[in-house]
Amino acid sequence: ALSNATTDKMAAVVFDLDAGSVARVIYEHERFDLGGILVNDDNPEPYGAYYSEQGLWRYHFFQTESREEFDRIQAWFPDKGVVVVGRSKDDRVLLVKASTSKDRGQIHRCDVEADSCEMLMPLSPWLDGMLLSDTVVLEIEAREGLKVDVFLTLPVAGGDSIPLVVMPHGGPIGVRDSRYYSGDVQWLAHNGYAVLQINYRGSSGYGQEFAAAGLRELGRGIEDDIDAAVMAALEAYEQLDRGRVGIFGASYGGYSALMSVIRNPELYQCAASFAGVTDLTLLFAQSRVHRNPELREKLVTIVGDPELDYEEQMTNSPVYRYREIKRPVFLAHGTKDGVVDIEHSWRLRLLLRRRGADPDFVVIDDVGHGFDYIKEARLLYEPLLKFLDRHLVSKEES
Repeated sequence: ALSNATTDKMAAVVFDLDAGSVARVIYEHERFDLGGILVNDDNPEPYGAYYSEQGLWRYHFFQTESREEFDRIQAWFPDKGVVVVGRSKDDRVLLVKASTSKDRGQIHRCDVEADSCEMLMPLSPWLDGMLLSDTVVLEIEAREGLKVDVFLTLPVAGGDSIPLVVMPHGGPIGVRDSRYYSGDVQWLAHNGYAVLQINYRGSSGYGQEFAAAGLRELGRGIEDDIDAAVMAALEAYEQLDRGRVGIFGASYGGYSALMSVIRNPELYQCAASFAGVTDLTLLFAQSRVHRNPELREKLVTIVGDPELDYEEQMTNSPVYRYREIKRPVFLAHGTKDGVVDIEHSWRLRLLLRRRGADPDFVVIDDVGHGFDYIKEARLLYEPLLKFLDRHLVSKEES
């Protein structure tokens, strides 16, 4: 089984069903949670485990033969991430998925004995011929000595003065970014933006201690990690323009974008939020939270108790600090969002307009907390790109 009952990281363990406890740990990675255990259908003994290391799947094998087989497969696809998605009963023929950050990947039929592979199908044939961007990894040391993984995607067009869009992920607890293909990242890069993603404290895959470090750090430690990542990227890549940095995110990422321009307007020139939280206390007012005590308790653990910690939550809510928002803001929300009610965006827009500001505001009918269809995503990205271009692209470039 996978368990972190006796370890900080999610580990491969032998579980004693009679005793109801972990009998022994087979393997625990020193930094990363395991994502799964590798077992053949005809053999109950596990032969390996896998985990996400700096955004890519890596493997640890318990047997030499399994390691040799994987090395052989990897040699067929240098510079690509590979996953065996199927195999014949005699293990002679394998189905292998090979992909990169700029390539959704293909499914290949590989004959082990013949030492050859043939491509069966691309996973996204509509991307054939498009120039897509590589994603590189940075590792920074954040507050309290936490190691934080940062992913930077630079546009293929290059240049010596590239605008940067910081894109914090949602969650914030139990979610993470990877270095595999992301349509959101590639679309921004395709339009000339560098994109920065951060697996800040609280992100999944790094153990219980790392996840716990993000609890009740909304608007504080998490945003410290994001700021530190931005500064590290600007320092490491001189082609990034320090004067043209924007921040965009969805859900918690939208909240983070808004809090970031409040906390650090010198660094961020604009903020864009889709389905973003603007009022931490309002999260507890939803009927789904009232009907579900477990969900409410989970929210209390992550955000704090709205009755006991009201002042703290007000301090860390953009809607109560609207007077401090001095940078241009883009707000977008779906009318059927059952996770973060559209009321969050309505309230912030109302207050900003009363102050004399006029944020870009996009209401997307019949859309929830994400998109099911390309036509829905277009309703966000077309006005979002216009907003980013207006505030991050110089007149000479436009």
